[in-house]
Amino acid sequence: MTTPVFFYGTLRHMPLLEVVLGRVPASVRPAVLTGHAALAVAEAPLAMLAAQDGGRVQGVAVRDLTAAERAQLDFYAGVFDYGLADVVLEDGASAQVYQCAPDRWQA
Repeated sequence: MTTPVFFYGTLRHMPLLEVVLGRVPASVRPAVLTGHAALAVAEAPLAMLAAQDGGRVQGVAVRDLTAAERAQLDFYAGVFDYGLADVVLEDGASAQVYQCAPDRWQA
């Protein structure tokens, strides 16, 4: 079993995630990432994460992504210079999240 991926921005929107994956994800659950805020990117229609004491980001955690689906997600996120980072969700579960370098985009 692979580590779930936490989606907080545009990919949290199931119709878009379905297009990127090529299927409806079977294992989706609501999730929260603490210690962060999701901010709008000034230059593009996306969200970015920023560390924030007391912050809570609502999203979804998706399990059981195939290697091919992860490659598709890497390609999609890579266009915006987002890469995977390890995080711990509010419920203590480990996950990965796509995020950009702190100086990549303006909030």
